[in-house]
Formats: sequence, C-alpha cells, structure tokens
Amino acid sequence: MAAQTKGEQHGSALDDESPISERAGLSARTRSPITSLSGFVKAATLNVRGLASRKKQTQLYRLAMDQDLDIIAVQETKVESVDATESLLQRFTGRYTASRTKYVLSGFSDLFFERRRIPFVRPFPPERVCSTCGFVPQVTARLPCHHILCLRCKNLSSGRCPHQCGNFEDGAVELRIFERSHLMELSVFCVHGDCNFVCKLADLPSHVSQCKVRCNKCGAIIYRRASIAHLRQCYGALQTEGTTASAAEVPTDGSP
Repeated sequence: MAAQTKGEQHGSALDDESPISERAGLSARTRSPITSLSGFVKAATLNVRGLASRKKQTQLYRLAMDQDLDIIAVQETKVESVDATESLLQRFTGRYTASRTKYVLSGFSDLFFERRRIPFVRPFPPERVCSTCGFVPQVTARLPCHHILCLRCKNLSSGRCPHQCGNFEDGAVELRIFERSHLMELSVFCVHGDCNFVCKLADLPSHVSQCKVRCNKCGAIIYRRASIAHLRQCYGALQTEGTTASAAEVPTDGSP
C-alpha cells in the first residue's frame, strides 16, 4: 500500500480554515473551543506525552506563533513515547529555539517599562539597538558610519564615533523614532524567569500583577500581589544575589 502523504495522515489538522483545536490534532474527546494561545498550548501539551516540561511548552508557543501547527499535531502520528517525541522535535530545534532575547527599554514614557529588562520572543533588528550600551531607545541616532547610538551615547561621544570610525557632524546624523504603538504589539515572555507566559508587550503589566513569583526567603511560589503579605510572616533567610541591576545598567547622569 502506498505511503500516505502528510496531508492524508493529518486530515483536517492541515486545514488552515479548521478550528485551532482540530489543527492541533486534539482528539474528539478533548476538543473544545480554544480561543487563546495559552489555552491552545495547554490543550496540546495535555494530549502529547513528553511535552509537559516548560521547555517543550515554550517550543509549542513558538510553533503556534509561526503557524506551523501540523508539527504540533503529533497525536495524529501516534507519537506516544518521550524518546519519539524528542526525536520529532529535534528536527526543528535550530529553527524554533526559544532564546529569550532580553533588552532594556528606554525613553518610551512608561514607568513600568523604563529601564526594565524585557525578554522578547524575537530579537530586534540592529537598527533598533544602541551599539554601545545595548539599550532599545525610542529615538536612535544613525551615524554617517552606519553605527546606531541612543541619544545618551551620542551626546557622550562628543562628535566622535565610539567605535573608532572618526568624527561626525550633528547635521550628518539621522534620527529615527521607534513608534511606541508598534513596540506594544511585539510578543514578549513574562519577566519572571519561572513563567513561560507569552503576550503582547502592552499586556505585560496586567499579567505581571497576576503572575506567581518565588519568595527570595523561603522559595515558596506565591502570587506577586500577595508578596508583601507573605514576606511579613515568612521566616526564611533573605537571598539578595541576582536581584538588583548591575552598575552598567543604571546610568548615573539621569539621561535616557
């Protein structure tokens, strides 16, 4: 008998017009309206053995966002063992490695995001990032030598490229504005390392207020909004290592 094609094996799982639960290869018993990405990933994880770890859930997020949903429909291919699941995903490791590329935002007129290190799902193009301090500012300065600086680094450079490309005149510098509306639409991970939630940047503040964090004293997982009340009655030993910004991340002149 001739081997079935991928489309024949998956049936409606490859139909872009079918519901997301069908495209994910979920069984009829577990199919239900899934309207959010997080709901889809939760359902897909429950239906595929070996994908319950946070790492695998993150891979599912990436696959879903890139609309390569037939890869997630592994239940239809009867992949049930952990080893078989690992083998299936190994072919896509290079393309879908969830590297949390973190950037410090500056100058976007938002106290929540200002100087906060945000883990973005996809890296920024070089023209968005200061080539000296690594910050992502709202306004970038493109030098004649094509290096990108934030306004703070440009002003501190005193008319000379910090990468030893020579002097430049202010009139030859091109200023570009990174529109806040576009920034807010980008996908980010939760700022808490133990959480794999993915959302638009605009939705991050509301998620963080409801997110669970690990107590620095006893290690318990608690809601962030309840952290103050928890600390008042916690008797663990306070751990401060790694909880503060480095000196390089905090400018001393007050400029963005």
